[in-house]
Amino acid sequence: MDEANYPRTILRSLGLKIHHTGNATTGNVLRYAYTSDFKTFTEPKDYIVGTTDVIDLCILQLDSNTLLRSYVNSSSSDGLPVEISTNGLLGDWSVLGNVADSTSYEAPYFFADNAGGGKGYMMADLIGSSPGISGWTTDDLSKGVFTKDTSHDLTFMRHDSVLGVTQSQYDALKAM
Repeated sequence: MDEANYPRTILRSLGLKIHHTGNATTGNVLRYAYTSDFKTFTEPKDYIVGTTDVIDLCILQLDSNTLLRSYVNSSSSDGLPVEISTNGLLGDWSVLGNVADSTSYEAPYFFADNAGGGKGYMMADLIGSSPGISGWTTDDLSKGVFTKDTSHDLTFMRHDSVLGVTQSQYDALKAM
């Protein structure tokens, strides 16, 4: 696992680690390995292989078997891809499409609306001469169709991260 460019731990309770690696032998690959102690690992296996960089993986679990994912790769010139699996993290993935108006974005991040009902959001970081965060919305995460939200200016932010909060946590934050 010493090839890791930057490790990202996903579904830690399963003991699964996914990381980016790139070299002349393997090309640009997201790989995975199992661990019980985060010191020793099984032999890594390919997870996503691209012809150019495969980075910034985002996975959102929709139910016990259904997951949504996006990442930056060579096809991102058409926008960030959205894929779905209905048989688990290491199951089969189908391309739902590309996020509209997401060319030149990186670091996609999905999250579900706290009110439920399938509504969700995606944020991503624009790279280039006018960097910053933009947001997209969807009424049904499982469809993977996102519409860019231009009503909020988030361009002052970079490389986003969103955490869900409970109502009591929200109330405490609001009271500050």
